[in-house]
Amino acid sequence: MWDAAEAYEQFMGRWSAAVAIALLDEVSLPSEGRCLDVGCGVGSLSRVVSVRLHPRYLMGVDRSAAFLGLATQNLPQLQPVQADASMLPFAASTFDIAVSGLVLNFVPVPGMALAEVTRILRPGGVFVAYVWDYDHPDFFLARFWAGLAVVLGEPASEDERGRWRLCTPEGLTELVEGSSLVDVRIAPIVIETTFPDRQALWDGFLLGVGPSGQAVRTLDPAAREQLREWLTDDWPLAEDGTVRLTARALSLVANVGDVAGS
Repeated sequence: MWDAAEAYEQFMGRWSAAVAIALLDEVSLPSEGRCLDVGCGVGSLSRVVSVRLHPRYLMGVDRSAAFLGLATQNLPQLQPVQADASMLPFAASTFDIAVSGLVLNFVPVPGMALAEVTRILRPGGVFVAYVWDYDHPDFFLARFWAGLAVVLGEPASEDERGRWRLCTPEGLTELVEGSSLVDVRIAPIVIETTFPDRQALWDGFLLGVGPSGQAVRTLDPAAREQLREWLTDDWPLAEDGTVRLTARALSLVANVGDVAGS
């Protein structure tokens, strides 16, 4: 479990932090408030929130004890709570800010998680979330799935492209309809994802992180090598030998209305 948490931090956690930094550059949020990170994982978003907002206290909820352990190791002031996003163990109106990075599409019933978030936020509180736009063609995961489809002769069952309607502007809009959230803002965030070289990017998929890492592990050696060669040709190489791609996330920023349903 610890290896899995560390692998996630190495391969994906840094990009979650990069999205958080870009988002908080654009959005003004209250400082020194009571903050909850829903699905905090290894604490990538929590660390950015801690530095930028200096919350009065910062709590992180996650289902994984291993992820929580690594999160508090990296951020000792984070108060860890092992719980499900759809059943938050807090009283109503406990927090001023709730954040959630790259989590909502993995929740079995996102609407239940959203209802819990709006319940534990005070009236006027702020909810900030973001999810990957898996269909962004330059995204290294999108390029991976395109390559795997070539190797397999058909799209893989784990392919994240088009898998979650929530990871679209329309899906996020549908999620908040009928909720107590007001002043809803949904916008794209584009970041650059730079890898030292092609081998470093390929090695990331060998860590077994997420659907892509699991898909690699199911391939026989010949198919795995075919995929590596296809991706190596597909990934652009900069003059300095690095691989520079862009990733796009979709952000949701909203306030809780003074009256439920307002």
